Amino acid sequence: EHLWQLLDLLVLSIAADIVPMTGENRVLAHFGLKKLNKTERPGLKALIESSGRHRPLDINDIVFGLAPMINAAGRLSDARHAVQLMLANEKFVAADYARLLNHRNTQRKTYNEAIVREAREMLDADPGLENRKSIVLFHPGWHKGVLGIAASRLVELYCRPVILLCESNGQAVGSARSVNGFNIHDAIAACSDLLVNFGGHDHAAGLTMEVDQVPAFTAAFEAAVQGSISEEMLVPELKVNAVVSLSDLSPTFWRVLRQFAPFGPQNRRPVFVAKNVRDAGYSRLLKGNHLRLSVHQEEKKVWTGIAFGKGEHFHRLQKSKQFHIAFNLEEDTWQGNKRLRLLVKDLWF
Repeated sequence: EHLWQLLDLLVLSIAADIVPMTGENRVLAHFGLKKLNKTERPGLKALIESSGRHRPLDINDIVFGLAPMINAAGRLSDARHAVQLMLANEKFVAADYARLLNHRNTQRKTYNEAIVREAREMLDADPGLENRKSIVLFHPGWHKGVLGIAASRLVELYCRPVILLCESNGQAVGSARSVNGFNIHDAIAACSDLLVNFGGHDHAAGLTMEVDQVPAFTAAFEAAVQGSISEEMLVPELKVNAVVSLSDLSPTFWRVLRQFAPFGPQNRRPVFVAKNVRDAGYSRLLKGNHLRLSVHQEEKKVWTGIAFGKGEHFHRLQKSKQFHIAFNLEEDTWQGNKRLRLLVKDLWF
């Protein structure tokens, strides 16, 4: 009984740490979600309310809603604020800490968007980018707490290993993120003579160097990447489970699909492709470079969807008669009403 009472905290940890959603993790996450959706912990209740997420929560709500708020405390300020939220016994105390974490998370998003925008501007102005297989950027004013998140976004955009550096305590410190299959830790280790310290694993790492070593490190890291990365690793890949018609996406289809939940690493949410869809005329560009989609095929029913970070496709979408989409299917709740919508992963024309 004592362990059962901890399942709401456990599922928060399982989802936030992005561990494999298989075996006992999947079982514990399944029952943990049940517990979380009925939790009476003041801290968790306040966190859920402040996040704007609606119950019943799923793993995505934790990964993209609750966990970033908890994480933002340590990235931008003091991680103890998240601990104090979890330990709060009074509703109003918990609400104060939840609002603080929500504020920190909003700051994190703002910093991240600014870093990605400035990094893209630097890359657009770099004529040598086409010939390089890695990206190393230094800006003294970037916030080191969000460099890893921004680097991950640049990996998605450019499909190359990325290292972002800022200045902290007189040194260049930063975060590295890699493409699938490439060991970025080994590439950094090949340049260790230029570093003060470094650490991490195959896909992510942190590193510190003297500011005047940044140019030499950039060249050495590029040479290390050039010597070990394959061309296949530099091509973005999206694994698709099935090609479907939008008319296949019925409530019955959804009931069967959600039996495979909870989803996560090694038990990914299925990705479907719908071909030759048309814009229904209601798609629009959202703040943050996101795209709100309204699409249909031959049938009359219009499907709504969201494509995060895909705003650059908006004008092409308006001009194209037909295009293809890759998406996850998800259930959205708005003003108490549930509906199915498309979480669009990619579009091509």
